[in-house]
Amino acid sequence: SSKLTSASDDKKVIVWDTSTGAQLHMLEGHSGSVVAVQFSPDGSKLASASDDKKVIIWDANTGAQLHTLEGHSGWINAVQFSQDGSKLASAQESHSVEYKHRMPHPNVGHDGLCFGPRVFRKWLLPTN
Repeated sequence: SSKLTSASDDKKVIVWDTSTGAQLHMLEGHSGSVVAVQFSPDGSKLASASDDKKVIIWDANTGAQLHTLEGHSGWINAVQFSQDGSKLASAQESHSVEYKHRMPHPNVGHDGLCFGPRVFRKWLLPTN
C-alpha cells in the first residue's frame, strides 16, 4: 500500500494508508513541533525533523524509532534521503557553518559542509 505522512505542532508524525485513508502509525518522540518528514527511497524508513533540534529515523512499516540524530544548534526545517537511502541530509536556518566528522552514536556519522543561510548536515546511516 502507498503511505503518506503528516506532521504538526502537536510533536507527532502520523503515517496514513493512502488506499484506505486509515491511520497506520502515530509516531511520538519529538519534544517540539515537527516541521519536515521524508520517506527513504525504498519506503522502509521515515525521517522526521523538529524544532527540538533532532532528526528521528523511524521504521516506516512498524513505527519503531530506530535512531535519534543530534548535532544541530537550531531548529531543523528540512530532511532528505540520498537516492540509495544510505545517507540523510538535514538543514537548519542559520547564518553559520557547522562541521563535525563523527556524531556520538558509534554507528552514525556525518560529514559535509555547506555555506550560506542554512546549515546542512549529511548523515551516514547504519545498515541495520
